[in-house]
Amino acid sequence: MADAQRQLWAEIVSESFEDHGISATADQIAAVASDVQGAHENWDMAFSGPSPGWHDRELAEIKRQLAQEREKVTCRECRGTGSIIEYFASRQSIETCWKCGGEGRHAP
Repeated sequence: MADAQRQLWAEIVSESFEDHGISATADQIAAVASDVQGAHENWDMAFSGPSPGWHDRELAEIKRQLAQEREKVTCRECRGTGSIIEYFASRQSIETCWKCGGEGRHAP
């Protein structure tokens, strides 16, 4: 099948060259035919693009994420710093806030 396809593409290119007054060797015709065949095989991938409505779905997802972000409240545990400082006898320890995970804000 592959040989038959190569031969068909070579015939198509050869006839096109002849119709347009272009001269080429058999090797050149085979090379151009191979390029045209590859372009033909990739046509759908190159021009189909994303499915219809993809931008609407993406916009809806971004709006949902924005609404979630806007609903967040300042963390009372760390007072919005994202860190909790614990003092011991002679030293202090800075830990990531357990409530907000270090963001300083969390969902209500």
